[in-house]
Amino acid sequence: LGPSKEELNLFLEKEFPQTKCRVVEVGNQTATIAHEIGEAELRPGGTVSGPVLMEVADVALYVALLGEIGIVPLAVTTGLTINFLRKPPATQQIMLCVRCSKLAGPLLPERSDSTPKATRNLLLMRLVPTRFHQSSVPRG
Repeated sequence: LGPSKEELNLFLEKEFPQTKCRVVEVGNQTATIAHEIGEAELRPGGTVSGPVLMEVADVALYVALLGEIGIVPLAVTTGLTINFLRKPPATQQIMLCVRCSKLAGPLLPERSDSTPKATRNLLLMRLVPTRFHQSSVPRG
């Protein structure tokens, strides 16, 4: 049983106090993250900035992974590819639901699902410390 959304929110608040991301749901290799959008997150023209969208994607996949393997702070991002499909609304919070497509090996590829209303799709790679990986990462 992985950490709860409350435990993950406390972890994010402590270790990443700069983020506005909050865990809404976590479990079964998935996570839903919310991020409030304010004036500081907007680019000229009233669109949400790319770095904010990338942060939400990175945090969401990090949380989905930690929901499976436990809180391992050094499960670091080694690569992030994101395709912006359409402009997200800038008047409300950003919500992102992700699913890890594979959890095996020390490099764990994760991919978000694309839905008909998706504003982006992404592929992200995380590196889990070998000491942790060998004893605890589920194979599949």
